[in-house]
Amino acid sequence: MPHFERARRALGRWALSRAAAVDLARLSDRDSGDLRSVTTLFQLLGKRPVYTATLDHCLDVVSQLANPAEITQVVLGALLGDVAAEYRRMGFDEGADRASSLEQSLGGARRPDLRVLDLVSCLHNSSYGQVNAKVVEAVIRAMLSDLDRAPAVRRVKPVVTALEAANGAGNIALLATIVRRAGSTAVLDGVLEQLRHRITETRTAEDALTQATRLTNIAQVIAEFDPSYEATWQEAQQTELAANAALRNSGEGPNLFQAGIEAAQRGDWLKAAHYYEEFARIREFSPAMRAAMLVYADAARLNADAVTDEDSLNRLVQRLVENRVLQARSIVDLPLFLTLLIAQSMAIHDNSATAEPALRAAELAAECRAGVAVQRGTRAIRTSEDEAVALVDLLNHDAAAFSPSGLAARHADLVFLWVNTFTTEDDHNGLLLCGLDCATGRTWAAKHVLTGELAAIMVDALGETSIDLTEDQAASLSRLLFAGMPDTGPVKLVVVPDAVAWIMPWNRLAPATALEVSTAPSATAVDRTRAASFGSPRRVIGLFDDDLPGAVLERAALLDLASADLIEFREVHSYAELADELATNDYDLLTVAVHGTSNDGYEYRLLFPSGRTSPAALFQLRLPPVVVLGCCWSGQSTEHPDMVATSVGCLAAGAELMVGGLWAIDDKVSGHLLAEVYRRCASGTPFAQAFRTAYQHLSAEHRAEAAGVALIGAPPTGDGTPS
Repeated sequence: MPHFERARRALGRWALSRAAAVDLARLSDRDSGDLRSVTTLFQLLGKRPVYTATLDHCLDVVSQLANPAEITQVVLGALLGDVAAEYRRMGFDEGADRASSLEQSLGGARRPDLRVLDLVSCLHNSSYGQVNAKVVEAVIRAMLSDLDRAPAVRRVKPVVTALEAANGAGNIALLATIVRRAGSTAVLDGVLEQLRHRITETRTAEDALTQATRLTNIAQVIAEFDPSYEATWQEAQQTELAANAALRNSGEGPNLFQAGIEAAQRGDWLKAAHYYEEFARIREFSPAMRAAMLVYADAARLNADAVTDEDSLNRLVQRLVENRVLQARSIVDLPLFLTLLIAQSMAIHDNSATAEPALRAAELAAECRAGVAVQRGTRAIRTSEDEAVALVDLLNHDAAAFSPSGLAARHADLVFLWVNTFTTEDDHNGLLLCGLDCATGRTWAAKHVLTGELAAIMVDALGETSIDLTEDQAASLSRLLFAGMPDTGPVKLVVVPDAVAWIMPWNRLAPATALEVSTAPSATAVDRTRAASFGSPRRVIGLFDDDLPGAVLERAALLDLASADLIEFREVHSYAELADELATNDYDLLTVAVHGTSNDGYEYRLLFPSGRTSPAALFQLRLPPVVVLGCCWSGQSTEHPDMVATSVGCLAAGAELMVGGLWAIDDKVSGHLLAEVYRRCASGTPFAQAFRTAYQHLSAEHRAEAAGVALIGAPPTGDGTPS
């Protein structure tokens, strides 16, 4: 036994020296991107049930990673072990063998117990606050997977390391995942004992407080998982209070972050804001952690009622832009914070002659939600290897400063409406509405708490259930939404909805006088990318699923127009053929009429006749100005706060307008609508106007169904005279 123990310790030292050189904060951009893409694959495997298509996708992504770094190979080994196990559980030995073969090709397929040692060492050597949260998550998830396959490894130390890393990276959701997978109460008891011991080993009072705060955070997550640990959490809080008192009496000076928390608990919000800002200034943080600290500071100012007039709100919004607020999205609940900011701007509007403060707050929220992804002259991704993180990396821009008067001057023909939703403390739904009539510069804002029948109508108006709204119900909601709209005649309407309101049937709800109706991720995205009129689409390329009646209708209309020499039409039958054609020839419009999956975000797939295709594959193409995806869910928003939907991805990849399905659209109704749009375009009507008038000329029954086909983007300027 002593000989075995010496050998085990020697093996541990060897693994430590081998992997300790890896500092996650020093990885190259490519290696960091590889690990982030692996995180998304682990998240897919964590969902239940798991389907073979998900496993196939994991293998496809892994096989495309070229020369991954050593740490990435270790992480991939754990992932492929999970994939092989899932295949075997389903009875697909061929898939399991393929996963195992890939695993063997990565560094000789180190055993799971050795990989655990590698990953623990890697986490010990990294400064969590300076590393992308998804990179840390990839390493932690890999370690948890290998722990399940290495029963001889004592679980306590790896679990402690994972919890410390997740806590340091500010990933609260991952903390809960680690606790769930810890294995037993004995492991959790061991974890808590080690964390207590860390406090006694510290050399300074500040370090002791840091360890005590970490213990409190982790004990809280454990107590939420297992209520029998409630007393342990309370003891941890007392330990933290004692450590804080010891720091005050030590002469070392305060821990600024802890001082900010204490000031907030006392209700001294301005003092809390000061401490958070000082903490962000003196500590070396990743951009995400620094931005999070500064968001905490401004949230404290909101709570202090220090933002009470237009000047103070404009300064806060400008400060958030300068502090790169979007970088904090992986740590802070940005949508909640920005909704509170909009609500405060509404209160300021009540005592102001202008609604501009509300517009600035609403537009900042829109930019942070997805608008920053749409930039002129940028492509979504570089290669297919980026596919798994393509929709995440689109948000790596910073929000821009916003001037309502500047927007109005540049787009005098548009009317913007920002729509944000909220829930009150007593669970009532509400609407925050802001508007800008660019022709006159007039602004308006309103806050509505919905009750009674209107509250029920609003709930039913979200998504596919809106089909069942009666005309009277739709009209009553429309009156509320567009009460501030100009009533001087036809308008070109751009709606900027939040993630909840995105799937409302805006074409159906818009006033009948609206000449065009489109949705956009932000007004600034429209401002950045709106082009001069490209006229009616004349050069059209399409790919169709012959089994879809709507696709047959759409193709027949295009063939008829081509035979009359009104358009040029080219049909392709596979992704490869489409890519070649777009690379060599110019087109005005691309239409893809195929099935789309119901999965969200990076799981969404277009079911091309030649095989399942990721939206990210579309983003590599030289997209024409108009992209029509006649596919279910292709125009939906995304449930993931750190990524954009397919519709916004198309705009980011170069399209100016995108047509997509907000839900499981009726294929035949969609085909009729699009066929009529093409006929109107062929007669010289601009695409956005053709889309609107074609919709309005459908029967009332079909309008309810067809409202699930949305126009997204920035309609061109000009009168629509054909090029």
